[in-house]
Amino acid sequence: SAVDSQGCLVITGFSEDGSSDFLTVKLSADGASTLWSKIHDHAGGGDVATAVVIDSNDDVIVTGYVWSGSNYDIHTVKYAGADGSILWQNTYDGAASGHDYATSVAVDAINNVYVGGYMQDGTAKDDFVLLKYGPDGPNPDGTPIWVTSYGGAAGGHDRITAIAAGAGGLAATGESQNVTPDFDLVVVKFGLDGSLLWEKRYADAGDGKGQDVALDSAGNVIVTGYIFNGTDRDIYTVRYPASDGPADWVQTYDGGFGEEGHALWVDENDDVTITGHVFALDSDYDVYTARYAG
Repeated sequence: SAVDSQGCLVITGFSEDGSSDFLTVKLSADGASTLWSKIHDHAGGGDVATAVVIDSNDDVIVTGYVWSGSNYDIHTVKYAGADGSILWQNTYDGAASGHDYATSVAVDAINNVYVGGYMQDGTAKDDFVLLKYGPDGPNPDGTPIWVTSYGGAAGGHDRITAIAAGAGGLAATGESQNVTPDFDLVVVKFGLDGSLLWEKRYADAGDGKGQDVALDSAGNVIVTGYIFNGTDRDIYTVRYPASDGPADWVQTYDGGFGEEGHALWVDENDDVTITGHVFALDSDYDVYTARYAG
């Protein structure tokens, strides 16, 4: 979901009617009415929208994955905020024509659109993939402005969970398989031209994963997710400097059971609020929220 400058709420996901289709709905700020609702059926197969962002014109960009008839492809649609009419759309099929999934979308200060996800390579392993579109969509030939990918040194699965665009470039986080072969929490920063600037990972004895990422006003990269402490998962939040280097600060929350950070927000003072879940003694999950000084 996302909120526009007028406080209207846009929700995206999918609707089931024999097969799934993109469903995007815009609600009034007071929640009293549906301003518009749009279904997108790509080719009659299963289509799932996974992320939405709103640009500075209050237009709505939705991304996800669609069934092409033989594999899943990344599909992105830009809707006019006023009435939901389609401004442009694009389908991306990775070079190996395997299964390609979008998980996240972001816009920069001039309304360029960045889509993050993962695509299968020639060995059926997943690699990070980032796509750039202009405010008016793809190149005249229907291709993204640029495409860049990232695969970890171990040659395993590498999957983006979240991306962010801001001062100094793009940040992506997710999971990267190592030689063990469990997954590491990984953070990668790219330039706005798609160039790889730096990579950081937290290697432990179990699975870790970055679940949300943001850039502060100086371009520093903040990530929350989880790591493995040898027994269970802990919430892990870290800030890396914009220009590379060791972490500026790290916060770990260990409640004694399984904990995960799921989302974060950086406010106008560059303070960081994260939220996630913790496992309580009564065998239920509780919401956990913390705020850290930037």
